[in-house]
Amino acid sequence: MSEFLGRPVGFDIGAKSSHVSYLNEDEKLQVVPISGKRSTPTLLLARDGRVLMGSKALAAARQNAVGLVERLAGRIGSEQSKIDFLGNDVPVEALLALLIGSIADDARKQIGYFSHVCYTIPGCYGDPQRKSLRDTLNIASLNFVQPLTCSSAIAIDFLFQKGLLIGSVNDQPCHVLVVRCGASSFDATILRLQRSTLETIALAGDTSLVGRL
Repeated sequence: MSEFLGRPVGFDIGAKSSHVSYLNEDEKLQVVPISGKRSTPTLLLARDGRVLMGSKALAAARQNAVGLVERLAGRIGSEQSKIDFLGNDVPVEALLALLIGSIADDARKQIGYFSHVCYTIPGCYGDPQRKSLRDTLNIASLNFVQPLTCSSAIAIDFLFQKGLLIGSVNDQPCHVLVVRCGASSFDATILRLQRSTLETIALAGDTSLVGRL
């Protein structure tokens, strides 16, 4: 099967849930359902020597909370970079790659084969977290095209829907403030749009606002 439309697919890998989307031939945003839903929990569950991922892990945890359920993305690149999983110290990147690989396989069944992805990251992620996420995608046999901060993605979507992003030739800059309340972080970003160029000019955030694991 050939590369899907020759375009990358967007992955939003959150500490609570993850999403997959792409632009169709009409330049309309399409969300790819994962296991029949618009998002899938960023969760793994180890039970009786088995590994459950995503929605299956969440459903099993609701029925019986005994087991290991880890919210993985919030630990990427942190000092707690390994997890005791099935009796072994396993790098977070390897566990998250299992989940991302499963999500990618599910998406390919619906839209065709792809290997290139854009991915969103919290704006306050530093170099260690960004490198860890790149390593995770490599483990999952995915090629990263471009990391995009969540705030930038929100701003791009807003400006695109308003028709302000494509073909803008206005010399007067347009400023956008994006405040994002995520499951593992809280950040605020000021972006400037001028002549179809979107630039981040200020950023502040706290990756441990919801507590430390």
